[in-house]
Amino acid sequence: MGSPKLNAETDAVLAVDVQRGFMPGEEPGYGELPAPGGDRVAAPLAALAGHVRIFAASGDSHPADHSSFTAQGGIWPVHCVAGTPGARLHPLIERTLTPGWFFAKGTTREADAYSAFAVTDLAERLRQAGIRRLLVGGLVTNVCVLATAMDALAAGFEVVVLTDACAAVQAEGVPSETEALAQLREAGATLASSRELLDG
Repeated sequence: MGSPKLNAETDAVLAVDVQRGFMPGEEPGYGELPAPGGDRVAAPLAALAGHVRIFAASGDSHPADHSSFTAQGGIWPVHCVAGTPGARLHPLIERTLTPGWFFAKGTTREADAYSAFAVTDLAERLRQAGIRRLLVGGLVTNVCVLATAMDALAAGFEVVVLTDACAAVQAEGVPSETEALAQLREAGATLASSRELLDG
């Protein structure tokens, strides 16, 4: 089967948590919970912006005492606290985002909200806009990208996971990146690179 062709009317990009806290770097906000290579996911996502109707993004916006943090008994270091530099999107994603299409998640202390569809109106907004297929990438492959893409499939959207626009972390209790991508393929997602779509 050939690469899926882009449809400017019914496709949308969903950049999952492409935030400074998940990227390596020395500037303020970077390196809170870095995924190796996480800083490389923004460019292939942004490259699709002119070929889709909507460029949406999600982002963690945690309270400082979020239940997922190790100090509260969770498994993650403090990251992407609301109003801090770590919660900001990568500059390229900030510039590319369709106005009004950012979805904050993890905003209450007790909710993990790994999926961009959790406690947001993302699915309804996409349907109202006539979107049928989501091109999903971001951070991290084996947690929030996995959860988001699974929820998108469950909500009835076609899903393409952008393999060159994802990066993973290693952590106890979460699947490896290989396992996560296999789960997504088995659930019905298509795996393709942004270049394959642009060349298709």
